[in-house]
Amino acid sequence: MTSQTHALRESRNNSERRLFLFLLFIVVFTFLCVSLTIHGRLDGHLPTSEVLTQPRIFVVPTPSNNLRKGKGKEQPVEFPSWTRGTDPSWGTSKIQTDVNNPEAGVEVNVPSHWDGNLDFNEVVEGFSHIRCSDGVLRPMIFVSIASYRDYMCPLTVANILEMAVYPERIRFAVIQQNVPGLGDTRCDVPPEVPCDSDPSQTLCKHAHQIELYELDATTATGPVTARAIGSRFYHGERYQMQIDAHLEFIIGWDEDIIAQHKATKNDYAVLTTYLSEVVGSLNPDRTSRKTTIPIMCESTFTTNQQGSFLQHGSQPETNPPIKGVSIISPYYAAGFSFSSGKFVQQVPYDHNLPMIFQGEEISMGIRGWTHGYDYYTPQHSICFHYYSASKGTPRKHVPMFWDNANKHSGTAKKSMKRLTKIIKMNPDAEYVVPDEPSDLSQYGRYGLGKVREPETFYHIFGIDVARKVNAKRLCRYVCSGKLHNHVIKHLLPNGGPIDYSGDLKDFVVPNLEWHS
Repeated sequence: MTSQTHALRESRNNSERRLFLFLLFIVVFTFLCVSLTIHGRLDGHLPTSEVLTQPRIFVVPTPSNNLRKGKGKEQPVEFPSWTRGTDPSWGTSKIQTDVNNPEAGVEVNVPSHWDGNLDFNEVVEGFSHIRCSDGVLRPMIFVSIASYRDYMCPLTVANILEMAVYPERIRFAVIQQNVPGLGDTRCDVPPEVPCDSDPSQTLCKHAHQIELYELDATTATGPVTARAIGSRFYHGERYQMQIDAHLEFIIGWDEDIIAQHKATKNDYAVLTTYLSEVVGSLNPDRTSRKTTIPIMCESTFTTNQQGSFLQHGSQPETNPPIKGVSIISPYYAAGFSFSSGKFVQQVPYDHNLPMIFQGEEISMGIRGWTHGYDYYTPQHSICFHYYSASKGTPRKHVPMFWDNANKHSGTAKKSMKRLTKIIKMNPDAEYVVPDEPSDLSQYGRYGLGKVREPETFYHIFGIDVARKVNAKRLCRYVCSGKLHNHVIKHLLPNGGPIDYSGDLKDFVVPNLEWHS
C-alpha cells in the first residue's frame, strides 16, 4: 500500500508540475505578446484606425532639465502623446488679428511651446529617434506645413512619405486654413478616394503621423501666424523641416538631406533656399535633373505702406561653387529650411505679427543668426516648388491670405514696426506689442539671441539700417564660395557654430558697392 500511495502522490505531483508549467507558459507568452504590441506602437507601426492616446515614457540617458532626479538617479520622463486633448501642455491661446484692439483675436486651442532639453546626439526612442522598419533606431524629422486653401497640400504630404526611405520617421504638423462649407481640400486625406474605400493609400496608412490643426481661413492673418501655431507641435524630434504646401521631392530625400546636414559638422546649420520650379527638374525615376541650386544672397530695402524693411528678391541659381559642399549664405528662406530640431525651440515664430508676409524671412533670419545659427545653401536640391502659372507650372490658382486684408486695415504696418524694432532694423521706431500688457515676456520669448548681435550681421553684409540701403555685389562674393571659405575656418569644434567674436569680429565682405 505504501508503494501504491507513493506512486499516486508522484503522479499527482507530476500532473501539478505539468499544469504549473503550462500556466507559466501561458503567462510568459501573453506577456511577450503585450510587450511586442507596445513596442510596435512605440516604433510608430500603428494600424490606420488607431491613434496614440496615452503618454509614452522614455528614459533620457543623460542629465537634462526635464529629468526628475531622485537620490542622484535618473528617473523616467513622461513625454506628452501626439494626440490633442490628452496632452496637459495644450491650452487656449489668442492669435492676434487686430493690433488696435488687444482684446480682438481668434481663440485657438494649441499646445504650449515644448521646453524639453534633449541631448539630440543620444538615442531617445519615440521622439528624437524611432525604430524603423529595418529594426534600426533612426532620427525623426518634424515637418511643418502651413496651407492656405491649397488643393496640392495632400499631394505634398503623400509625396513626402512616398519618396522617403523611412517614412515612419516623419511626423507632420499641418496648419490647414480652409473655408468651411466651400469644399476646400483637406491635407490629411486622399483628395479623390476615401480611406474607407481604399485604406492602402499613403495618407491612410500614415494617418497617425499627421497632426492637423484646422483654422478658419476667413480669420487667417498670414503665414507667420500659421507657422507660429505649427511650431507648437514640436516634441523633440532630432530634425525639423519647414516647407510650403506645394512641393515635390526626390526619391530618398530623407537620407539625402540628413547626410548633407551632417556633412556641415555644424549642428547650428540651417539648410535653406528658395526652391527651383518643379517643371523640368525631375527625372521619371524621381531623381533630380538639376545641377544648379538657388543661393540666398539677394535682398534690397523696400519702402511701402508698411514701412521700410529688407526684402529678399529672386535669387541667383548657379552651379555649386564648391563641389559636394553646402556653402554659407547670409539669408533664411521660409519656404524650405532643414535644421536640428532645436531651431524650433530656440527661435519660435512670433505669433504677434498678424498680416506679415514680406518681413517673415528677415525676421526669422536675423533672430536665428543671433542665436548662433548659420545658413547654408544645400549641396543640391531635394525638393522643388510649384510656382504660379506664369512660370509654366500646371498649378491652378489658389486664394491668398491677403484676401482678408480689408478686415485688418493698418495691422500689417504696426506688425512691421514691432518686427523691425526687435531685429534692430528700425531702431528709431516706436516699439509696438500687439498683446499688451505682456510686452516684456513676449519680447523676450520672440526676441534676439545672446550669441551674436544683429549689428554684426548688418556690418558684415553691408546693410545700413540708418540710411535704409544695402550694398551691391554681395552675391558675387557668396556665389563664388569665397564667403564660405573665409568664415568656415572659424567653425567651432564639436558641432559649431561659426565664431564671429574673434578674428571675424571686424570682418566685412570685400569690394561691396552701395545702392544709391
